[in-house]
Amino acid sequence: MTVTHSRSPPSEGQVGIAQAVPAFLLSHRPKKLVARGSTPRDRSDAARRHRMKEDRAMIVLVLMAVALVAGLCVLAYTLAVYALPFMLGFETAKWAYASGSGLIGAGLVGLAAGGAAYGLLVSPSHRFGRRFRG
Repeated sequence: MTVTHSRSPPSEGQVGIAQAVPAFLLSHRPKKLVARGSTPRDRSDAARRHRMKEDRAMIVLVLMAVALVAGLCVLAYTLAVYALPFMLGFETAKWAYASGSGLIGAGLVGLAAGGAAYGLLVSPSHRFGRRFRG
């Protein structure tokens, strides 16, 4: 027995795809939430409980997304406060070394530039804010 997939009718000794596949594989019915003998009210209650589970899952996902955004904001702030002055000092030290100031001089210039950048990033919120408040 061979199965044909063409549009032409099957010839003798051949069967069409609908005859070769069992009927229970061709029919798809959604899974029932409750038993068959239940009332329509029981089915609607089951559907309501199912929707409530989906709503809870969506609320949890939204809260997780908010927490992730807050964490990324904290990370960006931390990188701006600590990594930016470090990279500025490092690049200034490379520039000073390339201009011929020597290894110790380049290190001191880089340290001064990184310290100044860190002081400018941290000082406005801490020192100057307290001075001008009175």
